[in-house]
Amino acid sequence: MAGGEMSGRVLVTGGTGATGAATVKWLRRMGADVVVLARRPPAVPVVDATYVVADIQDSEGVSRALAGCDAVAHFAWTPPAMWSAKGTEGIDIGGTTNVLRAMADHDCRRMVFASSLTVYGGRPDHPQPFTEDETPQPAASLSYERNKVRAEEIIAESGVAAVIVRPTVIVGRSAWSARANIFRQPVIVTPGRDARMQLVHVDDVGRFIASAALGGPTGTVNLNADDALTFTEIADIIGRRVVNPGKGFTRLLASSIGRAETYESMPDVIELLRHYPLGDTCNLRETFGFTCAYSSAEAVADMTDWSSTVWTVGARSVRKPSRLAPTVVHPRQTSGSDGNAVRIVPPEYTGEFDNVTGDPAFPEWSAANVAEAFPGPMTPFSLGLATRVMFSAASLFEQLFPLEPDLATLVNTKKVGSIGHRIYNNVTVMKELAKAIPGQTPESFDHHINGTPLPEGYRGVAMSAAEALTGVRAAVKAGPQFAGLSSELSEMERRALRLIAHRPDLRTLTDQKLLARIELASDMMVRTWDINLTETFMVILLTNVIAQRYGDDVAMNLRTENLRSTTLLGGVLELAEIVAADDGLRRLIEDSPSETVLDRLRGNAPAFAAKFDHLLAECGHRGPGETELSNPVYIDAPELFLRSVMGSIRTGRAAQGVSVQTPLGKVLVRLAGAAIGRRERGRDVCMRIAYELRLALREWGRRLVERGTLEFADDVHYLAVEEAYYPPADSTDRVARRRAERKRLAELEFPIHFRHPWRPAAQVAVDDEQVISGLAVSPGVARGRARIMAEADDDFEPGEVLVTNVTDTGWTPFFGCAAAVVTNIGDMLSHAAIVAREFGVPAVVNTLIATQRLKDGQLVEVDGTAGTVRIIDES
Repeated sequence: MAGGEMSGRVLVTGGTGATGAATVKWLRRMGADVVVLARRPPAVPVVDATYVVADIQDSEGVSRALAGCDAVAHFAWTPPAMWSAKGTEGIDIGGTTNVLRAMADHDCRRMVFASSLTVYGGRPDHPQPFTEDETPQPAASLSYERNKVRAEEIIAESGVAAVIVRPTVIVGRSAWSARANIFRQPVIVTPGRDARMQLVHVDDVGRFIASAALGGPTGTVNLNADDALTFTEIADIIGRRVVNPGKGFTRLLASSIGRAETYESMPDVIELLRHYPLGDTCNLRETFGFTCAYSSAEAVADMTDWSSTVWTVGARSVRKPSRLAPTVVHPRQTSGSDGNAVRIVPPEYTGEFDNVTGDPAFPEWSAANVAEAFPGPMTPFSLGLATRVMFSAASLFEQLFPLEPDLATLVNTKKVGSIGHRIYNNVTVMKELAKAIPGQTPESFDHHINGTPLPEGYRGVAMSAAEALTGVRAAVKAGPQFAGLSSELSEMERRALRLIAHRPDLRTLTDQKLLARIELASDMMVRTWDINLTETFMVILLTNVIAQRYGDDVAMNLRTENLRSTTLLGGVLELAEIVAADDGLRRLIEDSPSETVLDRLRGNAPAFAAKFDHLLAECGHRGPGETELSNPVYIDAPELFLRSVMGSIRTGRAAQGVSVQTPLGKVLVRLAGAAIGRRERGRDVCMRIAYELRLALREWGRRLVERGTLEFADDVHYLAVEEAYYPPADSTDRVARRRAERKRLAELEFPIHFRHPWRPAAQVAVDDEQVISGLAVSPGVARGRARIMAEADDDFEPGEVLVTNVTDTGWTPFFGCAAAVVTNIGDMLSHAAIVAREFGVPAVVNTLIATQRLKDGQLVEVDGTAGTVRIIDES
């Protein structure tokens, strides 16, 4: 898969269905231009794909879509059904004829047609796999299969270069056909104890058809995984009960139903399921050079993992009220509805993957809150994943609250931006969103999301009767989803642990399986962030209520009992206490070079080394800047982890308690604390999955170096997400250009809050009396020398005031020995705020300018109650 981009313009008919959409995705990855023909516009269009809205029976519409195309992938068809499907010929045969006629008119010479393995028919006398040269024999009543056979014949007679693809039942996380839904039912009813079936993952189908559309052999080919499973085996894999009514009962039931004219095909459908045709794959492997990434067992397990959010009974699926909506990522819009746009930042501040322009009506941007989660500038792969995470989370607001369509579109497409390869939120959009959420105001939203101080004398707005009704509607819609977050997180945690436990030797995987693992881990990360960011929003709502009813001091003191006992922080503190109580151990660590200290510990302090190694195994997936996948984590650099232990030796300070006495207040504080704990736990699940993605990307990078596609293994991070699957021929040039661009962007100072169009201003001189203001997040007053730190591995001495842009897990060790913590970015729920409260360290965040205004060695006083940093005049 490292042979470089392919070329060509391909029409995909029925391209908004699951299999068509998978084909569009893979065509884009392969570098093709894509035109999609569909009866209605998609809810979420694919970026850079052209959509033509027309019926396949509309010959003019088909001709318009096909103009300029080199090939066609033909999916438009009536779906198979359990009942008779009269009147399907116009779509199936008429549509195919229209496509072939348009191909002749526009001199388009290649077609890939999605037929079906079921054209062979359900034949009890043919238990062995069918080869492509065997004659199709579908039952007379099965119009879906008979029309497929007729279309195959028409295509053959046309003389076009054709690939006739016969896939088996298509399953996978995005496959929702009637036959796939057989395995989503609460109970799996078998058509017979011995009935077997091969399956194929929707991604394998999309990848094969995309590749076939762009060139290669022609002819008929079966498309399925090799392993055949009984319905009982499938039920065991997906964790469903199985019912086997027996052959006699099944036939009697089918015969009875079949007496009704509408369901006359039911007996043949049951017979087809009892003797579902198996496909021989020699031609697929040897002629077409294709192997599936998923076995049948893996494909159906993947589908089940992603179907837990719905109830499926028969042909109907309904989302469970207590589950979040499926992941949806809308394309970003960078102009107004009238087409007007303004440049956001100067060209030298803009990267290849950034929003260049923005809507003039929504000019305010902020990196507060998100810069902690996604520190920049990010590499292209990590940036693409982070952008997808943020857009997916934005789409959830529409599912949580009753938003007007225009507002939902605004949030879905303009709330998130990439600027300087850093993630920003559009504050203007968020303020509009706040107006639609009961109990929120633009001021309160800005305060809790971005740390902006509330206006003097601010009071929450009392809700009107209409707003109260909206609040009830919102509670009915969002309440069950908020209540279900804990179970969603637990389920994702189980899936993450299974992904880790089943990690194979990555070097032994085929390219296809390795890339499938990369995509699976990416999808799992996005879904876990959906859960986590929804949890964050729930915390924001609770802390806003607490602050309004009981004051900011109560909200500031919010902590979580669970945070102290998390494996990472609790384990580091336990090891730090051991070191603090043993001067010999402490000297051994301090006096040993970093490259030999671990070996010396194992030889001279085996008990401590064993505890350290155990904790490293449990927490090695965490580390500084951990959402940037090119960064090392603790398992890659154990010396950083040991430094975390040494830096966390306690100074004896205790965290402050929460002083609220009313029953309602205690409940709110308890709920907020529990939600904060779940958020931290969810972050850990995200990073466990991220580590699996890291490992897979490293292996893919290693292979690309072996093949001469890349110069260094970590160059893989400088490919865009979609490029990684089929790296372009000029990958080395792209990587060199992007490395230089990232270095340039890293050297620039980007604003935390700004309005576009923005230009950098001259540095303002600061006198020694200036007081810097920010958001008070951890109470107390402390004095110390300022230490400006750019990275978590910079030098730091106990008793100094830690001053940095933003903190994450990698900065935790400094909280144990810092006099106080000051950051440019943050809010009441940021890492710096939560950990400072845990350690009892005064902290002020969201100062915006602390790293620019303060100097190393300046004596400062940090008031974590008032939210001020005062420079002490020592003259």
